[in-house]
Amino acid sequence: MEFIIFGPLHQLVFLTLIIGLILVFIFRSNKYTRYILASVLIAQIIAFNVKHISSGTYSIQNYLPLHLCTLSAIIAPIALLTKNKIFNILLLFWGLIPALLAIVLPDMNRLENYTTFRFWEFFVSHVFIVLSTIYIAIHSNHNFALKKFETWKQVIISYFTLCLYAISIVIPINYLLGSNYLYLAGKASNGMGFLPDGALYLPAMFGMALLVFIIEAVIYSLILRFKKYNNKS
Repeated sequence: MEFIIFGPLHQLVFLTLIIGLILVFIFRSNKYTRYILASVLIAQIIAFNVKHISSGTYSIQNYLPLHLCTLSAIIAPIALLTKNKIFNILLLFWGLIPALLAIVLPDMNRLENYTTFRFWEFFVSHVFIVLSTIYIAIHSNHNFALKKFETWKQVIISYFTLCLYAISIVIPINYLLGSNYLYLAGKASNGMGFLPDGALYLPAMFGMALLVFIIEAVIYSLILRFKKYNNKS
């Protein structure tokens, strides 16, 4: 079966994500849920690196953990296992929508189907980033409310941390390696055609990142309202 965007195999991934979200909600109070989520992501990271290093296909131009989703796959287990506030915030703003967009518009060709390692490691990673982020959001002690200064403070801090990371680390590495981490050197092949070319590309990327963070703040404020309503019920 070929992999086609929004085709049967892709729809099965969406169904898996939805079932996963339902299970995270059902077992949100189970003490083992966070360990399961963290363990799957750790296993995926180990399997990915072992596979490419052992087969001689590891590439520093493509596989360094510099993309947002790759970083989120590392941050998520730390956040889940340590409950550290800083890692929680970074995962909440760096993980959810980037991973969702990767699931909806995966950078994957037709031959990368359920028989290939690429298919499994890609979707397991991104699906479990989403599940881990939602789990953290449900259990977060951060009072996300759109009328509160603290919410927007967290948005701004997360955003400028990302900008600093992109400008001081990723852009120089892309220049030195000829790579395209964070897609700062050019568009991905999976649906970034709406972004402008030329000198406006990077400002548009940074503007889109800020919009994503604002949307995530809205999502988390809705989750907080649902939690409060559920607790009252």
